[in-house]
Amino acid sequence: MKKTMSILIVVFLITSAMAQSQIGLEDLLIPFLKDNDSDVRAEAANALGNIGGERSIIPLIRALSDDNSSVQESALFALFQIGDPAKTELMKVLHDKNADSKQKKAVINALNKWSVNVK
Repeated sequence: MKKTMSILIVVFLITSAMAQSQIGLEDLLIPFLKDNDSDVRAEAANALGNIGGERSIIPLIRALSDDNSSVQESALFALFQIGDPAKTELMKVLHDKNADSKQKKAVINALNKWSVNVK
């Protein structure tokens, strides 16, 4: 728990301090989407959504199929914050014949929550 709080504080401070410049911030946060701690993964997704950069779209789409529902919801909200570029990438994954079924199911769920008609 102590480690988690420390990492969350670091993520918050980095996000707050660098949100205006956005220089390399996404690159610093994206690896936290694969952390062993689900709270860290969720906070990383939240921070990436606040930044709103397009480099984080694909990692956030992958996070939609995380085993933890908080991470899934944080990733979905982050993608909402990024907007149309994220929606476009979600549609690409949906139509990608090489995407696995778990990923496609997560994308369909995300698009349905986004009120996109998925057929």
